[in-house]
Amino acid sequence: MKLQSLTRRLLAGLCVLASAAVLAQDLQAPKYDEDELKPDTDFPLPPPPKKTDLLRYPMTGTNNEVYIDGTSLKTGANQSVAYTLLVRSPSGAENVTFEVMRCGGDRHVLAYGRHDGTWSPARTSDWLPVRTAGANSYYFEFWRDVFCRDNVLLPVSDIRANINRGGSYQEYTVPN
Repeated sequence: MKLQSLTRRLLAGLCVLASAAVLAQDLQAPKYDEDELKPDTDFPLPPPPKKTDLLRYPMTGTNNEVYIDGTSLKTGANQSVAYTLLVRSPSGAENVTFEVMRCGGDRHVLAYGRHDGTWSPARTSDWLPVRTAGANSYYFEFWRDVFCRDNVLLPVSDIRANINRGGSYQEYTVPN
């Protein structure tokens, strides 16, 4: 018993020393320019979403409410569409993002909405693959059912109509 107690104390002491060594390093936090968007986009920041402009996208498999700001929808080069996304949890917490999705099957966040209606630019410009499952499966539905058909970007009027009807996937058959 005494050996186990001594071993535990030694390990705890080593952990404290290792933590102190890490804290003693003069690590600088990275600096980000909060006033500029990353230069990899052709999409200017939209105004903050208004309740009257939010189009609800019906989701199954989640308790969250998912909305797209219909006035923020803009198409661009490379089969891409920009949009403001608002996700509301059952408790009322909201996340607002301004994002771009390409019909090739990837997406990235350009900016995060702040409570005061301003935007905070994303600190990374990484493109993420659209996944079929998980907490963010609505991206797959957006890609498959709303924004694109056969990896081709739809016109904004069709995108709005698809959001309003809850997607379009069932209406189209895959050719043989």
